[in-house]
Amino acid sequence: MKRSLKALKFLTIGIVALVAIALLANVVVNSMANSRLESKIGALRDAGQPVAIIDLVRTTIPPESNAATYLRRAQADVEAIQKEVSAVSDAAPQLDQDRFDEGHLSPTLKNAIQAAFAAYPKVMGLLVQAAACPDYDRHLDLTADTGAFQESELINISASRAVMRVLNYQAMQQIADGNQEEALRTCLLMFRLCRHFDHGPMLTNYLVAVACRGVAVGTTNLALRIGPLSDASRDALDAELGRHETVEPFQNALITERSFGLQRYRELSRELNFGPIGLPWLKNDACGYIDLFGEVISLAGRPYADAERELATSSAVANAGPLTRILVPTLQAMIEATCRVRAQMRALRVLNALARHSDVDNAAEPKLSHLGLPADVTIDPFDGKPLHLKKLPDGWLIYAVGKNLKDDGGKLADLQDIGLGPPTATEKRENADASEPGSM
Repeated sequence: MKRSLKALKFLTIGIVALVAIALLANVVVNSMANSRLESKIGALRDAGQPVAIIDLVRTTIPPESNAATYLRRAQADVEAIQKEVSAVSDAAPQLDQDRFDEGHLSPTLKNAIQAAFAAYPKVMGLLVQAAACPDYDRHLDLTADTGAFQESELINISASRAVMRVLNYQAMQQIADGNQEEALRTCLLMFRLCRHFDHGPMLTNYLVAVACRGVAVGTTNLALRIGPLSDASRDALDAELGRHETVEPFQNALITERSFGLQRYRELSRELNFGPIGLPWLKNDACGYIDLFGEVISLAGRPYADAERELATSSAVANAGPLTRILVPTLQAMIEATCRVRAQMRALRVLNALARHSDVDNAAEPKLSHLGLPADVTIDPFDGKPLHLKKLPDGWLIYAVGKNLKDDGGKLADLQDIGLGPPTATEKRENADASEPGSM
């Protein structure tokens, strides 16, 4: 019995010793992780980079110079127009909904758009004032925790999408009426507001701004193809598109997302912390988070092929912790989305330039260098090679290769290739449907 008690005593002492060693080791590891994290955060601060939501504070903009002032005044009318037109659109036959995207409005939908804008006559003036402002600040609550901040951002994002839908209704009606000059002015308004939306923080906001640009690109593509435009209008479009040829919005989204994420790490550490034991793994994960975002920020302006290759061999990805590793596919998707909208906007500039040069009308594939555009905007943002041109019976097809990095002949519908072409898909489908047995 005494021997058993003695053995139990030594076993207890051994377990206590092991626990003490584990606790001591954790303290040492936690201290090292904390020192590493603070060093990385300090380096960001020294570089003037935000490391928390509160750091996103901006210099105060006078209300009359802030686009948010006029967007807030227009918000109720925007939402009302969107609700009224959407109700009619959603009730329309599927074919009418498809043809809307090609600039063909049914009489019912056209009347609904006209009635909605007539009922809220101030909305366009307010949106024009917003677009003309030099800056945009939504006056976000930067003292909120990450959950509340994210929720408020989703509300703001919804408002941005509503504005773009309403302007798209207006432009589509103008296209259907054959008023290409007015339609292009509305498209320019859409692009100017997209530049304001870029001032919002975080990747979710950026992705919505990218989607809004996609809407503006598609509608402008139609406006350029329905008839002649003045040189002044084409000059205004090229100048506006040139202002979007920058990586700053994507980098700003990554920088602000990183600050949001670092604050979330701190909140999570407080929620999960076990007293003096600490959470070294979480701090190491946060270090990897900083490294990963730094890597992607440096790749923001590179061709998709280069960015994918760099990320595939990146130590920041290889050494990422479990929480950071989850974000890698999302960041890859953001790089793809950035290259996709950049390809579409470059294709739009090429299409605009093609219409100026009568000497290329008979050329199957004119040289991009003959269009008078800066060399860099004729480059495919996916593979770094020149964009592709094809002359179709209905007009020019301009495209980039897409994320598979292969020329699939201009297959735009399934995003194998990325670009712009004549809006003939629905007409072809109608003809195919008409040839089916039993059709009238």
